[in-house]
Amino acid sequence: MTAFDPSWGTTIALEVSPPREEGGDWKIPSWIWIVFPSEDGEIRHGSSGSILPDTVVVQHAGALVALADPYAHTLENQYCYDCEYYLVLRLREILDPDAWGGLPWSALGPGDIFLAWDKYHGLEYSRTDSCPSMSYGGDWEDLQRYIDQEHPSPHGARSAKVSDATLLRAVRAADVDQVRVLLAAGANPDAGSIAPVEALRSVSIDRESTALWEAIAAGSLRMVEALLEAGASVAASRPGHMTPLHGALANRKPHLVPALLRHGSDPEAAWNGRTARDVAAELGPEYGLLFD
Repeated sequence: MTAFDPSWGTTIALEVSPPREEGGDWKIPSWIWIVFPSEDGEIRHGSSGSILPDTVVVQHAGALVALADPYAHTLENQYCYDCEYYLVLRLREILDPDAWGGLPWSALGPGDIFLAWDKYHGLEYSRTDSCPSMSYGGDWEDLQRYIDQEHPSPHGARSAKVSDATLLRAVRAADVDQVRVLLAAGANPDAGSIAPVEALRSVSIDRESTALWEAIAAGSLRMVEALLEAGASVAASRPGHMTPLHGALANRKPHLVPALLRHGSDPEAAWNGRTARDVAAELGPEYGLLFD
């Protein structure tokens, strides 16, 4: 077996094995194989209690195939009040192109993330042509953007598609400029209206919120207008829920009402038997005047 190059720094080998049966999954070692024990000799799922190598060397049949950069992050769930501990590998360099071509990530190149582990729940994600939702609420495109942002790569940003989780994160960060960039790139202005099943937890509280609702709750007129201009729905996001117009009134955000009305909010739409106009009248004459 070829020796590791000292310039790679501290290294861990990740030996991947082909499926035993045709059409099966490749065997990928647990994340524990990548993490060095901390000073007390323990390996933990939290990044604060583990030590990552400088380089992960992908091996197959004893041959060195590629180099990868490992990253550990606590990822906030955008669909419920929870977060997950993740370990992620991003391809740095292909050492043996022929051998890499025989692996399940052959379509990926340097700069692409290709493996991820939810360390707490023991979930493993291998990047192939599919783009499944992950336990933290994002997907491969969102995770790629997140890693590229946190750890800029000489290969540049790799993600083209904008996931709902990406937009929700930017809205909650109150980054209006970034939200406009994401919307221009094709982000769904109604992000959050449909939660991935994988992201929800029986032990957590679902956020049940959309990008527009987050902007309304924050009282950001610029954010609300950016989402409305991109086509965000002004109807109730779920049966039985109040409309965004009701929400602006309930949150005492009268400065948002004109923008919602301009983009088609119906002042006669009812929630719990009361229209938005009724709610405004109950709040005071200054609210009622918004509908004149």
